[in-house]
Amino acid sequence: MIRPNLELRGCMTEGENREEALSMFDDAMAGWLTVQLEGGDDIPEPIAPENFHRKVLERMSHSLHRDLARRAEAEKGIAKLVRRHGPSECGT
Repeated sequence: MIRPNLELRGCMTEGENREEALSMFDDAMAGWLTVQLEGGDDIPEPIAPENFHRKVLERMSHSLHRDLARRAEAEKGIAKLVRRHGPSECGT
């Protein structure tokens, strides 16, 4: 599994599973920040939580919508599906 950081463009880590990828993520962020600072590049400000409105609108194919609906039903809701698997694992 590859775990990107949306605020630090290009910063990511990879692991055999979600837990492994997350466990290595602090090192990946530290390395990314070091390279940015040494290169004199800007470090972006964190994205404020209030900029997210907890609502996602997405156009998708009928088959993807069907598959996500089935997975969400099995997980007892789309929010639980996303929390459990992460957004990158929710597609088919």
